Amino acid sequence: MRWAFLMLPLLSCAARAERGGAERLRWAVHYLGLPVGEAQVDITGAEGSWRATARARSAAWYRPVYDLDDQLTSVGGPGGDAVYLTRLREGGFHQDQRMTFGPRAVSVHRRQRFSDGWRDWTDTYAVEGPVHDPVAALLALRRLDLDEGARYTVPVFTGSRTAPVEVAVGAASPCETAWGPRACVPLTMTGQSADKEPQSLWVTITDDADRLPLEVVVQTPAFKVRAALSAWTP
Repeated sequence: MRWAFLMLPLLSCAARAERGGAERLRWAVHYLGLPVGEAQVDITGAEGSWRATARARSAAWYRPVYDLDDQLTSVGGPGGDAVYLTRLREGGFHQDQRMTFGPRAVSVHRRQRFSDGWRDWTDTYAVEGPVHDPVAALLALRRLDLDEGARYTVPVFTGSRTAPVEVAVGAASPCETAWGPRACVPLTMTGQSADKEPQSLWVTITDDADRLPLEVVVQTPAFKVRAALSAWTP
């Protein structure tokens, strides 16, 4: 279920980081119809560079069941290697990562808590062609045309390997939102988690300059997690 929580804020990064300025989006997350958490992302960008910080947290009442407080940060732009930082806190699992994306390899420094204390280590993974961290991948999606029937493949580095995310674009239709009438497009995204489990999610996104992800539905092994955009500060 961690994958479900994390994907919710990441989708917002398809909004406007590379256009400059700042933006904040927030979702209410529901599981089995119950409010189980919230997700938020803050994005800044200028001259083709971006910094996007996403955070997902369990609701206070739900923490005894599923205690999650994760933060992801993607930093990149022209003229340098992109960097992806993760701070994962889920129950007894505590891990920090720093991934540095070079043209032919990704270096991953990890710091993880074990029963005997914290351990640090670094791994390097060869890659072929450009790959994205999960946040940067969704920034790339923002640049795609949302033509009905279009299909795209985006290479995403999961932390130890490259896994493609397949994106299928549905038909646009008028929709009413808290930010006025919009045209909305359904996206279907399929891929694999870091442990190679199949993952699917469905996104309703506005077909305009804002590209607002109004609703995200993530399939977990047992049920679906739904997130609805509750606040947007452009």
